[in-house]
Amino acid sequence: HAARVVVPSDSTAGDLAEFAPTHAHKIRRIPEGVDARFAALAPAVPQLVTRFTGHMPFMLSVGNRKRHKNLGMGVAVLARVPELTWVIAGERFPGWDAVMSEARRAGVADRLLVLDTPTDEVLHALYAAAALLLFPSRYEGFGLPVAEAMACGTPVVCSNTGSLPEVAGSCAALCDPDDIEAFVSAVRSVLLSGGRQGAACVERARAMTWDSSAQRLAEVLEEAA
Repeated sequence: HAARVVVPSDSTAGDLAEFAPTHAHKIRRIPEGVDARFAALAPAVPQLVTRFTGHMPFMLSVGNRKRHKNLGMGVAVLARVPELTWVIAGERFPGWDAVMSEARRAGVADRLLVLDTPTDEVLHALYAAAALLLFPSRYEGFGLPVAEAMACGTPVVCSNTGSLPEVAGSCAALCDPDDIEAFVSAVRSVLLSGGRQGAACVERARAMTWDSSAQRLAEVLEEAA
């Protein structure tokens, strides 16, 4: 019965149109936005994190720890890249125990730190200090952590599924979510290069503003009215 249906990406629009083709004409795409704070100087990383990582670089994963986030891939990466630690920021969901069990079996659980509910300030600090964002999700409607990491200049290694290629463009290493070797190779490449996102990639992310999202939503509401 909706007059319009708002989605955050062309990928999601396509999925929805395929699911309900008779309602495809109602769909409007409004991308999510990156908070302006990510353009500012990042605060200091909490001591909890610096004590954990020591002098080792860390990869960061952000988001709820649901099964489709495919976080077992992070365990596989840790097991193959011994000079790396892993910080996960996100709410716990059923299925996470299986990932931790896998980490213990692989002998990497001591190189994994979980922060359940970090503040926005802490999240900003983590994005800015991480060697890379690891985002191996099997499906995303948008993938805001990818855009937020890019806005902080942090390299991104993510899946090539759902909306993630649309959000990242050429600014991320895109891997099949089942290809362990591709993820390991991409992570090693980032660590070896010691690089950060180029200016064009940072600007791409920072151009995704909530102001522009709000303006587009107002236009859709007027159209529907």
